[in-house]
Amino acid sequence: MSIYEYDEEEHIRMEREDAFVEGRIEGRIEGVVHTARKFNATEKEIIKQLMQEFAIDEVKAKEFLDAVE
Repeated sequence: MSIYEYDEEEHIRMEREDAFVEGRIEGRIEGVVHTARKFNATEKEIIKQLMQEFAIDEVKAKEFLDAVE
C-alpha cells in the first residue's frame, strides 16, 4: 500500500483512540473541579489549577468549569 492510499480502518481506529483520550482528559478535569468545589476552592483557584494541570488557557479552563455541574 502506498503512503498516499487512504486506509479507512486505520483512520477509524485513530479517531476512536483520539476520542477515548479526549474523554479521559475531560473526565479528569471534571474530577478536579468536583474535588476543588468540595474543598470550597474559589472559581479563580479552580481555573488556575486547571490551567496548570492540563496546560490549557484561561478561556478553555473557564469553559470547562462552567460545563461541570
